[in-house]
Amino acid sequence: FFQAEDGIRDQPRSRGLGDVYKRQPATCLEGISTVDVTWGIIMTTKTDNALAFAQEHCEQRGTRLTEKRKQVLMGLLESDKALSAYELTEFCRDGLGFDLLPMSVYRILEFLEGEQLAHRLNLANKYVACSHITCEHEHDVPQFLICKECFHVEEVGLKRTFINTLEKAIDEAGFHLASHQIELDCVCDECSREETIEET
Repeated sequence: FFQAEDGIRDQPRSRGLGDVYKRQPATCLEGISTVDVTWGIIMTTKTDNALAFAQEHCEQRGTRLTEKRKQVLMGLLESDKALSAYELTEFCRDGLGFDLLPMSVYRILEFLEGEQLAHRLNLANKYVACSHITCEHEHDVPQFLICKECFHVEEVGLKRTFINTLEKAIDEAGFHLASHQIELDCVCDECSREETIEET
């Protein structure tokens, strides 16, 4: 059993993401930008939809998306960049009005990562919400483009054939691939334009 931050024990996980995704509209988080009012704050419809699907996903797997877990996931969804646990704690407090303890946020992030609702970026030691929470189509292997200036993150997919080629090369070198997650240190267009302006 997983001991939740609010004392609630989760039931053993039973089903995978596919059980939930089969009933979801084929819409990723990108592109949903209308505004809704809920929880006493302004929240984009993409966040509202993602939280609803995350709730259903956890129920299907025998776990619980408690209020605090929902608040942390909401913080990741509403942020425009990757955040560390402490940054997320501050963002939830100052931007959303949620009073969360850093250690609780750490535990909740581990839960969200285990439920494939969030990703930990090892390169930056920060977290982002999965950008495909609300879509049903099968995805390629996730690759994360991380701006080293502003920590804005874009999740893109790599074809399985590329990963297979990479894994073969790694095996031939006498190593074994420990994770399929790929993270690239980049500079986003906006930061690149700002650097160009500063140089001129």
